[in-house]
Amino acid sequence: MIEILNSQTIKYVSDLIGDEYKSWRNESIFLDCGTGSGKTTFILNELAQYAKSQNKKILYLCNRKKLYEQVYWQTIDDSIENIHIKTYQSLEEKIKNEKANEFYDYIVSDECHYFFSDANFNDYTDLSFDYVTKASNCVVIYMSATANSLYCILRSMNIISEDRYYKIPQNYSYVDKISFFKKKDLIPMIDDLLKSTEEKIVYFCNGKDKFKKIYEYYNGQDIANFVCSEYIQDPIMAEINQPECIIRYSNDLITFDKRLLIATKALDNGFDLKDTHIKHIISDIFDLDSAIQCFGRKRVMNNDDTCNFYIRNYEKSALNFFSHNNQTELSPVQLFATDYEAFVKIYGGREFKTSTIYTDWRGDKLPHINNVRYKKLLMDKDMIAKMYEETYKSLILDHLGDTAKNQVSDVSYLQLEEKSKLELFLENNINKKLFKDKQKTLIDLCNIRDDRNRPQKSIGILNAYFVEDNLNYKLMSGTDKDENQKSIRYWSINNQNIVHTQNLEFT
Repeated sequence: MIEILNSQTIKYVSDLIGDEYKSWRNESIFLDCGTGSGKTTFILNELAQYAKSQNKKILYLCNRKKLYEQVYWQTIDDSIENIHIKTYQSLEEKIKNEKANEFYDYIVSDECHYFFSDANFNDYTDLSFDYVTKASNCVVIYMSATANSLYCILRSMNIISEDRYYKIPQNYSYVDKISFFKKKDLIPMIDDLLKSTEEKIVYFCNGKDKFKKIYEYYNGQDIANFVCSEYIQDPIMAEINQPECIIRYSNDLITFDKRLLIATKALDNGFDLKDTHIKHIISDIFDLDSAIQCFGRKRVMNNDDTCNFYIRNYEKSALNFFSHNNQTELSPVQLFATDYEAFVKIYGGREFKTSTIYTDWRGDKLPHINNVRYKKLLMDKDMIAKMYEETYKSLILDHLGDTAKNQVSDVSYLQLEEKSKLELFLENNINKKLFKDKQKTLIDLCNIRDDRNRPQKSIGILNAYFVEDNLNYKLMSGTDKDENQKSIRYWSINNQNIVHTQNLEFT
């Protein structure tokens, strides 16, 4: 492994590799290098010229149309004719139609984390994965800023040798502050940034429902642009989408017109934003690799170009949701792999559907496992288990690396302000009987909502929230008599640091 631990010494791939690329022969190369380290520049300026001198062709694979366009126009500007650019998706279509038979001397697998990051919603990433990993008589170059999991898999498959692994860690010294927020903090945080600054904000949104809700909130204010995949099947999302809002004014200015850009994972990689006015990047993307790709979308233009990161800190209640969904999809596939007869007994009905198991109707007409999707499910399961042990916050900071950890702000001013109001209420109402009006006040202060934006009112959920926030209080339920001597329920706040003797029912 060739690794630069001090990115101040060598910042660019061309300097790291030197002339070694001239000795690459029928093997696989891995460039694990941060955004802005010149991976694409190395391919276009160094490798392409050398390949041309040797009369060799390069296939350049892109995971997003925006990246395809970016690389395409660079080859046009530089008059590079021996690079053929394709998206992974178009390659997969050719493979499905048995037309992927052209030979290349080099295959560049850019943003190679695509194989696994897109496997949850693209049923065919295994086709391009097999095409690239099984390519022979050529040099395959894997490139990504977030593909450690893929590298480990390729090492286990004996595809990458250690001396063909090149690494330049991402340098986040340009980041002024990294803050972690909770789900309920998102809109107030964005609103405050819009009011208190004149700077631009990029918010990467996790999921279609969230995207629609944010659109409903900001639509009509004329302050936000909205971008999702142009291939989105959801008709509402397709109508919301504004792909034309991102404009390339020059090589040094690629930006959006409004104050706020709200984007899905469609913009998570493969497209650069170059604008010194972009100062705030917010992400509630759950997948770690995809979240880090989001932060890499802003390219630093000079030494004065800084920004702030805001990361949703997923708590155990959210981890439970992701874990449940993961296990629901994983369980039948694991049973299929280990005990086919038991699988048929449990899941053999017509109503069972999964994208991880498919039938090869053009081949043996038998069911098979999509191994890339299966590995992604297993990786997600392991990652969620680690999050339970170490927290989401600690894991994403590990993925961001050492240069990011010094910029962490544990609690934003917004969280302090909201928590102080809640704590003040709790402290002032210890051992008091809280009837409906006070219960509503407490529920509003906690502001816990489900995925359909319904307020959560049960004592159990509120107590779980107190535990999650390290608040040493517990709600208890009791019964009293009203003026008509009818039974009436009330809540009481117990300070966990104080021993109480009230006869209350725990809920």
